[in-house]
Amino acid sequence: MEGIATVVKEIIEAEEIEQAAIIGHSMGGYIALAFAEKYPELLAGLGLFHSTATEDNDEKKQAGKKALSLLKSMVRNPFLKPPHPKCLRRLPKLIIRSCMNTL
Repeated sequence: MEGIATVVKEIIEAEEIEQAAIIGHSMGGYIALAFAEKYPELLAGLGLFHSTATEDNDEKKQAGKKALSLLKSMVRNPFLKPPHPKCLRRLPKLIIRSCMNTL
């Protein structure tokens, strides 16, 4: 989560945003919390939807690992194509590389 929080920070800096309200849904809530912990000076507000500020129990952790495993298998599947490069024009190359490395 910390790695993705760093990618969010890089996007905020690239867009020259002084502070941002970060809203995380589900696992994105953990990313939002990691962002808040690492970069409080960039945080204007924090919202969590279908997420909690506390650690998951073992059952939820296992379900999350299963979902992540499924997602990784889908990303490797050859019939799934990456987004068209024109969709990514606004993002600096460094951020795109960071996003790809987190998958």
